[in-house]
Amino acid sequence: MSELAELWQRLDLPAGPGDDRSPLRFETTTVPGFPGYRLGKSSLGTAALLVEAAPEHGSPPPPIRLQALNVIHGAACLVSIGGRAEQRTFSVAVLSPEARTLQEYFLDLVPLVAQSLGQNPTASAVADAFRSLVALFRAAGRPLRSTVQGLWSELFVLAQASDPAVLVDSWHVDANDRYDFHSGAQRIEIKSAAGMRKHRFSLEQVSPPPDADVIVVSVLTAPVATGLTIKSMLETLVTRLVGYPSLQMKAHEAVASTLGDSLHHALNESFDVELARATLRYYDVRDLPKLPGPIPPEIGQIRFAMDLSACAPKTDVDVRARGGLFAAVVSGAIAQSRR
Repeated sequence: MSELAELWQRLDLPAGPGDDRSPLRFETTTVPGFPGYRLGKSSLGTAALLVEAAPEHGSPPPPIRLQALNVIHGAACLVSIGGRAEQRTFSVAVLSPEARTLQEYFLDLVPLVAQSLGQNPTASAVADAFRSLVALFRAAGRPLRSTVQGLWSELFVLAQASDPAVLVDSWHVDANDRYDFHSGAQRIEIKSAAGMRKHRFSLEQVSPPPDADVIVVSVLTAPVATGLTIKSMLETLVTRLVGYPSLQMKAHEAVASTLGDSLHHALNESFDVELARATLRYYDVRDLPKLPGPIPPEIGQIRFAMDLSACAPKTDVDVRARGGLFAAVVSGAIAQSRR
């Protein structure tokens, strides 16, 4: 359990209910290192983040209500801290009772929001940060968009990379994107499989434009009870992105948008990290087998399985020498993370 989760667990329920006609009620404690930020427990027993913002001209943004999260700006709140109650005005993000399973995940996001905003944020900056939270929790309500093993493998590659910040900055998580990472002429696609090194490709992925330079990163792994979970891999990656709060939040957004409404359960699915370490390989797309062509223009959206077992991988030295994204992705020893 994280430090914030322990602090939140020790909070009592606030006295008296809150409603739309009276101040919202929270039992609170200060977020460590950020005196203007309060971690709260609502009258319904859900977690909340309360932020005092420097006032600006104009009306506060309207409230946002999702199934999992409610956001209210310029909210009159009755807050208790250290046994003393007072009425103050905050921007508030509070979990809904229906989202209790996401409480630990929400608490993990609180320090990232505080770090990204810093001390004494403006009201507009807080509104922007809370919109990112809203986008994240809205994504967590959508259907699962990809395989859990595929996401775990992406996180594994990022967490062990020599420069994860460069990679996360170029991470494309839209389902319509052709490659996972794209910067300038360089593209990286991560593929995962269990057993044989057989991956599914689209024809477009293995037929890039002439000016594109594409590396396929292949990872073999399998579900195991003693492996590392997606949550652990995400924590490792976020730790390696210290000093880049916007990239830390982007990593969380990528996970939420991929897992969707499977987020709570999928975060605890674990895979074989030792097998992944031992089987990590880099392939130049130009060295992969090609379909006989040309393909008639009337035929599109071709997808197929390709066995890379007989293909010669590139060495770490070869990939690193090509610089940019390729140098960033080359493996270092993955930091040990708690399971």
